[in-house]
Amino acid sequence: LIAALIGICVLVTRLELALYDETARSAPNVLPFFRCSSNEICKDFVPKQFFEEYIADQVLRNNEDNENASPEQIIKDWRNRIGLTNSNLPALDSIWWSTTVAGGTAAAVNFPRNITFVHNHKCGGTSIQSTLYRRARSLRQQEGLDASVNTFKHSFGGGSKEKKLAWDMQRMAQITAISKLQGYGDHSSHPVFSTLRCPVSRFLSAIQQVMQYNSDFKTKCLHEGRNKFFSSSESESVSRQRTIQCSILDIKASAFRRDVHLIPMASHFRLMDDVRISIFDMSDIEDLLQ
Repeated sequence: LIAALIGICVLVTRLELALYDETARSAPNVLPFFRCSSNEICKDFVPKQFFEEYIADQVLRNNEDNENASPEQIIKDWRNRIGLTNSNLPALDSIWWSTTVAGGTAAAVNFPRNITFVHNHKCGGTSIQSTLYRRARSLRQQEGLDASVNTFKHSFGGGSKEKKLAWDMQRMAQITAISKLQGYGDHSSHPVFSTLRCPVSRFLSAIQQVMQYNSDFKTKCLHEGRNKFFSSSESESVSRQRTIQCSILDIKASAFRRDVHLIPMASHFRLMDDVRISIFDMSDIEDLLQ
């Protein structure tokens, strides 16, 4: 099992751990919660800056497999392999509320007026989405404000090519608007946040979930049989190790099966470029949900 976990680390180290390392947290401090320069529970992250540095430092320097390719082709192949061309990413949830109640009185609500969540799969995103919807409902029912959550993503479980193109354009327009708002000054004018998780635990959680709906992956890599040469506990350990090793080889050969649950966390920030994002560790999700 330890050998298999080492294999996972080899698979994700360069990109996943570079991102997780860059945004590593320390002890929580005080508000303002989404202004990472003044607290220690989150870290500021700019995707374009991160990818430019990573490509220069890792992708172009560690290209043993295709030494004769041009830098442009190396970068293109790498982007395709890690999911930076996957149109299903990113998935955004933006909450908005009015500043005045129906009678015209200014509202005093200790919550950002505009805020966007970037859903990083297998990092507590579903819980955060649910909290945003509850918060919007509370603003409507208890504060008397006009509040809503809008989701921006490539597909909503189907749709024609025309609809998906329209959804893509809406998502890009939202990202562009956020970038412009943040560019006028402090990015707290429209906070954007997301969560990260230890890459190894995320990987293990992801392959377990993907096997629940991908029968091909499950049939190929899930090892459950008992081995007569081992005790019951040893047999289970061997089966887990074989499952993990098979999964590592499979997603390496299949470009993470182009599945958003397996695609590296960093790729979930494609298109975000100059948007400044407040990154929280999943272990702090209870504080975040509050």
